[in-house]
Amino acid sequence: MLKEDVKREFPEEFEMWMNRPQNLVIPGGESINDLQRRSFTRLKEILSDKSGPNNFAVVSHRSVLKCLLGAILGMDEDYFWKIHLNTAALNMVEYIPNCRFILKKLNG
Repeated sequence: MLKEDVKREFPEEFEMWMNRPQNLVIPGGESINDLQRRSFTRLKEILSDKSGPNNFAVVSHRSVLKCLLGAILGMDEDYFWKIHLNTAALNMVEYIPNCRFILKKLNG
């Protein structure tokens, strides 16, 4: 749907998406918090697999990547609209095992 159509047909949901996306649950879907939990859990599983490569790429939709960056950076619950990702941008994160994530490049 076009943004204007969503705004007209689902005004309450649109307002929540624009101002409090972490509180929106689309019927039949998942919340931003659920998406963040699911994607970050999977990333940690990949990182803990010692038989896997040291370098790898995560290719996904912008919303998933924003959720991952919010988790990686330990941002508060209202992070979603504070991160802008360009379409097809290269973002690089370094992981230091048992220590931390470091954002090395954003929108490259």
